[in-house]
Amino acid sequence: MDLSSDQLELLRSLMSEKRFAHCERVADMAVRLAARWGANAQQAYLAGMLHDAAKEMSVERVQDLGIAIPKEHRRIISHFFPIWHAFIGPDVVRKLFECDDDVVLDAIYWHTTGDGDMALLSQLLFVADYIEDGRPWPYRRDLERLAFENLDEATWAVSVLTNKRVREKGAVLYVASEACASFYKRRVSEARQDDIMAFIPL
Repeated sequence: MDLSSDQLELLRSLMSEKRFAHCERVADMAVRLAARWGANAQQAYLAGMLHDAAKEMSVERVQDLGIAIPKEHRRIISHFFPIWHAFIGPDVVRKLFECDDDVVLDAIYWHTTGDGDMALLSQLLFVADYIEDGRPWPYRRDLERLAFENLDEATWAVSVLTNKRVREKGAVLYVASEACASFYKRRVSEARQDDIMAFIPL
């Protein structure tokens, strides 16, 4: 499934131009990573373009679309609202873009927090969202190089960096964020952890 011109215009209408440009860059990075690691390029493109479809939506706007808010989302909305768009994202994408690809929807679901033992596309999107070309991190190119050399190492690094930023803001980490860092750390040798920390401020 590709996005038609009408669907692209719909996506653009859901967000600011800055956010739309970010989605385009994430899609580009996800496709490049898919080519490197053997994932489906079309799925990578869709996940990248649609991952932030709900980012700028209020709870009321989601409900106006006829999408029910699951009970388990109440705590997320109250305590982890900045990441809620990822969890409601699959429902928004399914409703507005008629996308029923579970691989794509799962990647959208985990793109903000990550999780332990993610499927390949979920892992690719989680990393691509952090290392897309417009990100201001001074170590972005180092992370990009790492992502094309060893995806598990890059996933661990991105998870640690993301969690560090959350803690610095005084926010509470969502359980899946902790699970992601813990799981992928076990896939990185202590020697490699030291190597990575030498050029990325983990």
